[in-house]
Amino acid sequence: MVSGWNRSFLSAVAAVLSAGLSSGASADTPCGRWLTSSDQSAPGVNGAGQVFTIWDPDGDGGRQPLLVVGGVFNDAGGKLVRRIASWDGLNWEPFGTGVSGTGMTGEVYALASRQDEMYAGGQFTLAGGVAVKNIARWADNAWHPLGDGLDGRVTALAIHQGDLIAAGEFVTGSGAVLNHIARWDGAAWQPLGDGLNNSATSMAIWNDQLIVGGYFDTAGTETAEGIAKWNGSEWMPLSEPGASGTVLTVATFGNNLIAGGYFNRIGGRMAKNIAIWDGEHWNPLGAGLDDIVYSAGEWNGLLVAGGSFTTGSGHTLNRTAVWNGSTWQAMGEGVNDRVYSMTTFRGELVAGGDFITADNHATGSVARWDGTSWKALGRGLSAEPFVFAEFRDVLVAGGGISTAGEIAVNRAVGWDGTCWTPLGSGVPFVPGQAVVFQDELILVSSPGQSMSAWDGSSWHSWAAPAGTTQSLAVWNGRLIAGGQFTPIEGQLPYGVAEWNGDGWQPLGVGLLGTFALAEYEGSLVAGGFFTSADGKPANRIARWDGFAWSPMGAGMNREVVALAVHDGVLYAGGAFTRADDQDVNFVASWNGSSWAPLEQGVNNFVKQLISYDGRLVVGGLFTSAGGQTANHVASWDGSNWSPLAGGINGDVRRLCTYRGELIAGGIFSSADGVVSSGWARWIPHAVPWMSRSPADVSAMPAADAQLSATPATGYDFDGPLTFQWRHAGNPIIDGPGGASPGGGTVSGASGTLVSGESATLTITNVQPSDAGTYDVIITNSCGSTTSNAATLSLITPACPGDADGSGSIGLADIAVLIQNWNQSVPPAPASADLDASGAIGLGDIAVVVQHWGQTCP
Repeated sequence: MVSGWNRSFLSAVAAVLSAGLSSGASADTPCGRWLTSSDQSAPGVNGAGQVFTIWDPDGDGGRQPLLVVGGVFNDAGGKLVRRIASWDGLNWEPFGTGVSGTGMTGEVYALASRQDEMYAGGQFTLAGGVAVKNIARWADNAWHPLGDGLDGRVTALAIHQGDLIAAGEFVTGSGAVLNHIARWDGAAWQPLGDGLNNSATSMAIWNDQLIVGGYFDTAGTETAEGIAKWNGSEWMPLSEPGASGTVLTVATFGNNLIAGGYFNRIGGRMAKNIAIWDGEHWNPLGAGLDDIVYSAGEWNGLLVAGGSFTTGSGHTLNRTAVWNGSTWQAMGEGVNDRVYSMTTFRGELVAGGDFITADNHATGSVARWDGTSWKALGRGLSAEPFVFAEFRDVLVAGGGISTAGEIAVNRAVGWDGTCWTPLGSGVPFVPGQAVVFQDELILVSSPGQSMSAWDGSSWHSWAAPAGTTQSLAVWNGRLIAGGQFTPIEGQLPYGVAEWNGDGWQPLGVGLLGTFALAEYEGSLVAGGFFTSADGKPANRIARWDGFAWSPMGAGMNREVVALAVHDGVLYAGGAFTRADDQDVNFVASWNGSSWAPLEQGVNNFVKQLISYDGRLVVGGLFTSAGGQTANHVASWDGSNWSPLAGGINGDVRRLCTYRGELIAGGIFSSADGVVSSGWARWIPHAVPWMSRSPADVSAMPAADAQLSATPATGYDFDGPLTFQWRHAGNPIIDGPGGASPGGGTVSGASGTLVSGESATLTITNVQPSDAGTYDVIITNSCGSTTSNAATLSLITPACPGDADGSGSIGLADIAVLIQNWNQSVPPAPASADLDASGAIGLGDIAVVVQHWGQTCP
């Protein structure tokens, strides 16, 4: 229960919040920044994924195990990591500050886990800031050294007979001579016999023996060419002879053992790069594989292999393959570079390596195989978006995109600030341009020879102009296309056309080669590489008044590719350096009669212009604007240039706005140092906004009610967001009567959120006093925003508990509930849904029991 004094105090708090925060941060709040969230990141990791292990962090199976990946990368799903990260099936997480070497280098080549510990080996000198030497232990959320480490690179780890075994290029550790392989006894490193005479690369446990593969040809005192076994007390060759080359991987397959690497013979038998050991002999697997096998193992009862090979059994394999018992078969389209490691995680096969695409879509260097296709581990877009447009309050991205977040899409996808949603069945081409026309989104292919329109629920085709469309615009309510088109009905070639409802028609004799279109003072302006308009000189820019084309000054010395109108001024950008025979440096403004420079301009090609937040924003290849550093994006206020924080680290090709944010797309991987792959979001005053406000809800008295709201992702840059729910404008608290005096029990009244989470309010045992309006205030370090209000309404049934409509409550009502048990409404009758839950169950029984024996007036 909340007392009257507390209620007054909370009302005062609400007034302060409303006056000082809900309107957002003040204009001078230094919160302009590039936002980041996993939606904007590249999936997977950004460098070689060289090794995996599956780790149960509780050591008792209490939580779902994690997939741990090690290699040469510093980003995993948009999060800063150092050479090692974990994947829980939805999100990537770092292990502290990871591992590093001199100059923040370092590599992880080996991983192993047991109980609540995980081990990493490689070439590094720091782990979580702690001095180590090529090997470290992760336990209790921190990195720890293992003695004084090992004096060379660690390339393999295994657990054998309860001991941690390390192998690699090292020779000594703990003051002992180890010769490339050693056992950790909990206090020091111990040798395994006389060790190996060269480096080991892989280990496996088979029939309780430690099997080791590598570059060596002697194990202990025995000749063992590339592969040997340790039984706990002595070394022995697995076969005589061993491998004719290098064994890079050893793994179990059923009761058998697999060896892969770079060899033509093993055990005296021909076997190309991969073979199977049955306990007595090595046997080839068909004709083998045409190049190195780095990884092999069992998945769903099948033998799979990864490496640098591209063919086997006469099939194109592209570095991944599955053995069906008689032949090697492809796994989809494979991957575009070497596979170093494979493992099984949650029923799927996971591969890591140097590749960045799998099945021809972007995955980063880690991908998962579900038996049918390769998919990314992460939430970003699988390809660079070529086009952006806002349509019906959704940001639409188009390009060669096959996955967005965790969903499959077909080249077009919508984002609402929280998650990605496919746009129907997508489009049969890669979109390159977009415009909203007559309440439909029009997409044109790149190169533009196909068009489709999205009405919000389905796609339909749209006849494209004959030729290549390079720009779209709406002028005077008409759809305009610019590009390089072929003649229509014997007319001369043209570069601008309008849609008349039935087909495309030229505007005058036209232009040859149009890249950009804009409306300015009632005229249509076109920019491109043309040098004439309607047969008159017009250097790369011209205007159409509805009757004829006319030049705009002396024009530009090279092509115009971007146009925008800001504060009534027309701006042009492109590859030109002169306009009206004066230096302008890639961008210029039109004052109604002539072109003028924007101070010193920028130092390279301008690709896009847009009016945003009271400024002109410019994107392109440049790295300076007005003589100051401005990496690929900058703003112009009419007098001065300003960078947008640290800018973007690559080519900005497109700009648009969405819910107060500036959206940039292009070929880049970060914005102001934060990972943002192919698209980025800028906000001048980074106050969170509501992606989803709460919806109205109805509940029966004594039932439960729930309201939920979700802020846009990316606004938790200085720590978690906070939220506070309000009832009729008054803050509420958890507990009985938390929303109203005498009301139900509240949970989730306030708390913290990280990007993508929802603020969910639950009221159990709802009472009449709980009815009314509810909203939620979301706050970060820059300010606050308030959701739209939702109404909680109480349903007052004419006769509570009367499921059969008889006017009295008893066994007949129970019979109706049993008849419809566990069914949803419909097909179950609404009269049986006594607790308004939408389904028939125990809650409805409770209502009958509560009113047992009563009659209705």
